[in-house]
Amino acid sequence: MNNLNGSEKQVAWATDIRKEFIEKTKADMKSADKNDLLDMKAMLKVADNITEASDWINARRNPKIMFFDRADFRAARREIKAAEKPAEKEDSGRKLSIRDMLKAKIAKEDGDGASV
Repeated sequence: MNNLNGSEKQVAWATDIRKEFIEKTKADMKSADKNDLLDMKAMLKVADNITEASDWINARRNPKIMFFDRADFRAARREIKAAEKPAEKEDSGRKLSIRDMLKAKIAKEDGDGASV
């Protein structure tokens, strides 16, 4: 984690705010929908770039507001989304054709045990 800039008191306070934000975001990711999850991943990736203690302190009630106008947040979001697209396609799998299903059924009935 990058060091924060500000007075000693500000840095101590902002460090706690940032730590709490990161912990809460990681916990919330477990129950988030797809779009919120994408935002949360991008926020965690960019949180280290916010080095002004005053930014964390001023947004302490809702730290998420710091991210949406940041170019690095939008770039991180696009990067994460692009990286996850191929994974989604792999997970969806290929639907078996009727021919493949029949071949598998015939092989099973013949005791071959071979599958498609």
